[in-house]
Amino acid sequence: SSLPGAMADVVIELRQMADLGEAEAQHSLAQCYYYGDNVPQDYAEAAVLLRRAADQGHVDAQHTLRLAYREGKGVPQDDRGAARLF
Repeated sequence: SSLPGAMADVVIELRQMADLGEAEAQHSLAQCYYYGDNVPQDYAEAAVLLRRAADQGHVDAQHTLRLAYREGKGVPQDDRGAARLF
């Protein structure tokens, strides 16, 4: 199969796993949305997924969520809030 089709399958599988509460899938899918990698860029969706993974203790998601707050990407810009996260 072509790479774009294969990547679409990966994104669908990540979504299914993320919806089941898998923190690693939530983080991976958030990265796709954050950077517009194989999906339309959507900072708000990325922030929702990052929050779900971060709340489960996913360290990389916590880091990216702090950056999102610092930069105001998908969430209101909040330097103090970013510093208080996790």
